Amino acid sequence: MIIRFILLSLLCLYPCFFTQAQDIQQARKWIDTLASPYMFGRGYVNGGDRIAASYIANEFERFGLKPLFSEKRFTQAFTHDVNTFGAEQFLRIGKTDLVPGKDYIIQPFSGSVKGKFKTELVRVGNDGKWKTKKYKSNTAIILYASTPEEYKTLSAELKDAIRLTNLILLINPGKLTWSVADYQIPGKAIIEVKQSSVANVSDLKSVSVDCSAEFKKSYESLNVAAKLEGEIKDTFLIISAHYDHLGKMGSALFAGASDNASGTALMLDLAAYYAKTKKPKYSIIFIAFAAEEAGLVGSKYFVDNPPINLKRIRFVFNIDLMGGGSIGATVVNGSVFENEFLRLQELNTQHTLLGRINKRGKAANSDHYWFSENGVPSFFMYAEGGVTAYHDVDDTRENLPLTKYNELYTLIRLFLDGF
Repeated sequence: MIIRFILLSLLCLYPCFFTQAQDIQQARKWIDTLASPYMFGRGYVNGGDRIAASYIANEFERFGLKPLFSEKRFTQAFTHDVNTFGAEQFLRIGKTDLVPGKDYIIQPFSGSVKGKFKTELVRVGNDGKWKTKKYKSNTAIILYASTPEEYKTLSAELKDAIRLTNLILLINPGKLTWSVADYQIPGKAIIEVKQSSVANVSDLKSVSVDCSAEFKKSYESLNVAAKLEGEIKDTFLIISAHYDHLGKMGSALFAGASDNASGTALMLDLAAYYAKTKKPKYSIIFIAFAAEEAGLVGSKYFVDNPPINLKRIRFVFNIDLMGGGSIGATVVNGSVFENEFLRLQELNTQHTLLGRINKRGKAANSDHYWFSENGVPSFFMYAEGGVTAYHDVDDTRENLPLTKYNELYTLIRLFLDGF
């Protein structure tokens, strides 16, 4: 009932309008909804991902598209394990209370730890006697580095620290970047603290923490998919985008406007367009994948349990990070499917759309991967330039420029129309 109430409220705030071509104002409304606090970061706290799934399914139905999985079902349920931080989190260093998301992040595989701790400072790269010490339960190890490059080398020290004590603080001189974990190390908390939020590392004598983690086993997520019947009914093009994001870490909201409300909005834009134009040559399937951030779980489940014959898929075009584009775009699998990439480049040049399109080889970095691994031709496109926020609290709808949204939409649509 709560999800239904929130969904109806959102629909009143952001009405749907069908478009015959790209409509950046409509795209903004979709992004504003998906990246709003009502969606809880489209993660695993307060069922944010399932609220988003209901919203997307409702949009598909409004467009007049048919459910993919049965006559009445737009969703495909699957389960996976995920570690969450839904409760309020607390960190005090010395006498300063730090702000979650802004000053620190909790490593996603952390367990619950609470208390006041004395500290032991260890510089990254120091192979001193600290590794053989026996630490009391109220001692926290602080690992710190002078530069972002040095910070990247702390994996060996971190492994030792986890073995020796229950609380580890990583002083990060660079950017805080959060993620999702499908496991938990019970009773061990690893907290990454932004160096600029700490006055002087050498003065850190005490730390108070209340890190509360909840491991959710067999959490149910939902892929959402619709179809548009073409002249050749049993042959398909797929347009996909993952709709999930990182959710919340206590009061910190990871809204995921660029990643990937922007790609989801573009997918919805294309769905609205094709639903109102003449019947396409091939049937088109629109998929909003869940649990991409948790390890491409939703797309793997779809490919392992396909509602259609994978051999009848002509092409998969997966889109992510569509919020910028001032530099251009990159296409994963561009060097694998060279003829299709060449056609994409020619369309871009002919219509003067993006500054450049780069190609990459195979990479397991989005939902195209499981399709191509199963012999289905697939692209994954992401925009480059204009957006610096990524997996952080600054990836908000207010910070999203949509610099080349119209051009990205046009290029993808022209490419799909060429099949």
